[in-house]
Amino acid sequence: MRQILLIVLAAAISRPLGATDAGSFVALCYHEVTGDTPEAYSSTAISVRDLAAQFAWLQANGYHPVSIEAIVASRNGGPALPEHAILLTFDDGLASVHQRVFPLLKLFKYPAVVAPVGSWMDLAPNESVSYGEGQVSGAAFVSWSQLREMQQSGLVEVASHSYRLHLGLVGNPMGNVEPAAITRVYADGRYETDDAYVGRLRADLGRAREQMLGHMQVAPRVMVWPYGRSNRTSQQVAASLGMPVGLTLEDGVNTPQTPLATLRRHLVQNPMALTALAEILRQTWPSDPRRSVRIDPGDWPVAGEARLSVTLEQLVALKPNLVFISPRQGDAAHQATLFPTARLPMRADLLNRIGWQIESRAGAAVYVDLPADWLGDMDLVGDLARQVNLSGLSVPLVPGSMAAEQLRHAAERWRWPIHLVYVMQGLPDPGLWSRLPDDDWIRLPARDDVLAGLPDAARGHVMLQFDATRLTPATARQMRALKARGFGDFAIDGLPTAVPDEVRREFSLRDEPRP
Repeated sequence: MRQILLIVLAAAISRPLGATDAGSFVALCYHEVTGDTPEAYSSTAISVRDLAAQFAWLQANGYHPVSIEAIVASRNGGPALPEHAILLTFDDGLASVHQRVFPLLKLFKYPAVVAPVGSWMDLAPNESVSYGEGQVSGAAFVSWSQLREMQQSGLVEVASHSYRLHLGLVGNPMGNVEPAAITRVYADGRYETDDAYVGRLRADLGRAREQMLGHMQVAPRVMVWPYGRSNRTSQQVAASLGMPVGLTLEDGVNTPQTPLATLRRHLVQNPMALTALAEILRQTWPSDPRRSVRIDPGDWPVAGEARLSVTLEQLVALKPNLVFISPRQGDAAHQATLFPTARLPMRADLLNRIGWQIESRAGAAVYVDLPADWLGDMDLVGDLARQVNLSGLSVPLVPGSMAAEQLRHAAERWRWPIHLVYVMQGLPDPGLWSRLPDDDWIRLPARDDVLAGLPDAARGHVMLQFDATRLTPATARQMRALKARGFGDFAIDGLPTAVPDEVRREFSLRDEPRP
């Protein structure tokens, strides 16, 4: 499903990569490798010429591809990983991995992970499956004998990419198709239960395991999650079936503290020049600044498609990369949710549809503004994460507090990873900035007293929020001054129908200078 893959890319707020610390490594995720002229199946394809050039560049610049075995051993008291360690992975089991990649692996003596999809391996040559931009036949995929040849070389570890989870399933009454490994199937007017969901995962991953054991005489220990999407429940299922190592599509460096179940990978796309590869590995540019708006669909019509369409047009025009959403109508005294739950009345089952459309059409990650009166209800937060496509929560809590981590844990049972945005009204204790968990940050009002007191340590960890009803040329000047100080993460508390041109130029990622 090309749309799902694009959503994975759009939703990610990337961190710079680099593996210079002891025990750290960067993982690269490849898919199809074409010849020099044929059309690619998808946007993730690269040419064999480019791949050879990348391998040569890695070799010439002191990068060292390592195996899963070396990574696991380094965690268990074995030899340390070399400096500038790299993990090479090739997803989907396309025929090009044997035809074009394997000769290069042998030439450079590079280890790699290859992850075929079980159901695609079972296709007859005259059968086809949806892939990338269209349909491909069973002949497009590697054979079991070719996989055995690669495995027996000692260079290739064959991982599971599921049996039939590399697809989308209907995830709400409006018919949105979402990644199978994390989606509650909606059919016949009801959602899949917890037991049915876990049973579906276990049956699928178990079938892929037995299939590989039968053909390869070795069961997989690595689970490569389709579209990079998983949750704590699916990770536990994989581990119980002998696959404690999991590969995602979260950007970033894998440090010795990164759990083996959720290793990060950077998706290689076409085209990727050598300069782009070097920029990834050498951290030569910072990640995009965070720019967010907030919407409140609680008062939208129950059949809110017209309002959603207008909202999407506004988001596409303004181009934030984060959207904060209210999950309910009303307040603590009189409230109704926008998602199914037994904890409160439901106004309408809209939130999953809204969140998915924002990711797929506007390219923004979705964060839910958690009401203060929900902070102690872990079952309610679990229901929210079970039913709604989201990347994080904003919470009026102190960073790193037990209450915040309990919320994260409750949500990550069904959505992983969950990033937290801590909503505060004034500057925190100065020492707190260095204690913020990775990928979390603080949202503060852009008041004069807050801006004057921002310490250097807050750079990259604070989002400054501006009032949507008071955007003026002075706001633009304020944003420019903050950027000059190294504070470029901005929020607008709302989604204004009209934004002054000066503010739009400073806020919109369409106008953000690129290195």
